[in-house]
Amino acid sequence: WTPSFAVVDNEWASKSWSSNIPADYAFLVVNDVNNHRGPSDVSDVLDEAVPALDVSFAVPTYGTLAHGLGYSGNRDPDFRYCAQDLDYYPNRGGYILNGCGLTGGSSGGPWIQTFDDNKRGAVIAVNSYGPGGPGYMGGPKLHSNSAQCLFEKAKSVPEYDAGGNGIVVTYNGDCEDSSYVSGTEFSGGGGECATCSPYQDAYDQACCDYFGGNEYYATYVSWRGTIYCGRCS
Repeated sequence: WTPSFAVVDNEWASKSWSSNIPADYAFLVVNDVNNHRGPSDVSDVLDEAVPALDVSFAVPTYGTLAHGLGYSGNRDPDFRYCAQDLDYYPNRGGYILNGCGLTGGSSGGPWIQTFDDNKRGAVIAVNSYGPGGPGYMGGPKLHSNSAQCLFEKAKSVPEYDAGGNGIVVTYNGDCEDSSYVSGTEFSGGGGECATCSPYQDAYDQACCDYFGGNEYYATYVSWRGTIYCGRCS
């Protein structure tokens, strides 16, 4: 299945890592037709072929077991999970699973706290960051922020509004009054800026090389993997 477009928060798109970790979540839209390439006996509708998990936008229960799931690069292609007590981590605006052994490659995998009789549960967060090896896994919260609004926009925004490059939502606390632009229209320069030295990551270096010298810059990476660079205003 190929996603048609993604919906992200302006707080994620306009800021550099790691200041955008609290908004490190997104929703991808997959059309029910013309997006499936695979066996003919599998439904073209993704959530019929693979039943969807619910998403919870409520406050979870701290201090009780939560499961993080994903495909850690160091165990590729095995599907892995960790089960640790859920702790609140205000320094990065979300949660942490201390002792979780998931590593790079598992990003975006769901966290589930309560399972039903069918071993299914609601997603309360997603894998976001860690130390690069076993130790812990951190994730953004999905309550009291823009997450539910992004979910609603993913269900309601027409595909042509995405302009083939996603939707960036500026959330103001009221989803109905919150604005959005396509990834094509997004300038990329509305958030925090940084100098080119030292580099924060390979994306930053690519933008600095493009502008040259010690220009100020802003970057974000679209869901298609495209690097966008812009001068800070």
